[in-house]
Amino acid sequence: MATYKDFTELIREFVIELRSAFDFDSIEFYIDYKGKLFYFLAETPSIWEEIKQQEYVKDILQLKMSEYYEKYPNYLNIENVFYIPIPEVESDKIIAVMKLDLKEPISIDEDILEILKKVINFLSIAFEREFIRRKLIEEREEFYELSIHDPLTGCYTRYYLTETIRRFFALHDRGEIPSVGFIMLDIDDFKKINDIYGHDVGDEVLSVIGKIIKNEVRVGDIPVRYGGEEFIIVAVVNDIKSVYMVAERIRAKLEEYKWDAPLDKERITASFGVVLRKKGESFEDVIKRVDINLYKAKSAGKNTVICEE
Repeated sequence: MATYKDFTELIREFVIELRSAFDFDSIEFYIDYKGKLFYFLAETPSIWEEIKQQEYVKDILQLKMSEYYEKYPNYLNIENVFYIPIPEVESDKIIAVMKLDLKEPISIDEDILEILKKVINFLSIAFEREFIRRKLIEEREEFYELSIHDPLTGCYTRYYLTETIRRFFALHDRGEIPSVGFIMLDIDDFKKINDIYGHDVGDEVLSVIGKIIKNEVRVGDIPVRYGGEEFIIVAVVNDIKSVYMVAERIRAKLEEYKWDAPLDKERITASFGVVLRKKGESFEDVIKRVDINLYKAKSAGKNTVICEE
């Protein structure tokens, strides 16, 4: 069964093989990746450094393989330094350049040309695999960012909350943090805003409230768009008063906010429920308790903060 080798292993084995054909001081690689120029040494193929330019490399990367061979039939050689192009697999486009610094001059004969042809084919495949690997990692990271941030409000998503809250609860249960505070807020009469002004205006309200929340919470707090017009904030605190003060700041900022037309005549507010988690309490039970206080805030006339007694 064939063993998969990553890019680092391939390059290191390639260097060992190349030493049987050439006596060289060093090998450097220059790569055109996503419109940027990167560089790495053969000894450290996993460490790519972005650079501005490199003599001869930039010009080579702008050529096609056919153009390069027409210009340099025996490869570009500057004082025993060879600049060897690496194309995409089954393509004429040059994606990388290998800089081979030889110790002694060599004469380019048929045997050397054949070796270099094999070198180029090997490196084309190695770089193609590495490009695919990097793209998959970048896409996975991009997907994760999309999955944890709500694009409308900039707050975290419910998914991120459920992934993160277990760590908070474990720290709380072990006594490594004093308390975990929960704020649940719901925009008052939000359905009326959507019904009168439309969902685009409703989305603008959500976006503004997301900004207010993020501005008022501390670094380390977790502001979450929990669903629709409902938000949750999780914070490490010392007491219920600390959580109340965060909720009250957000409530006051929202009440004072000056809306642009067509909302300039509207007074948009929110109601808040606040609790502290009890040690050993499940996420579901905390949510039930904070939701009860939110309901009490709505019943008390809205635009208010209700803490547990």
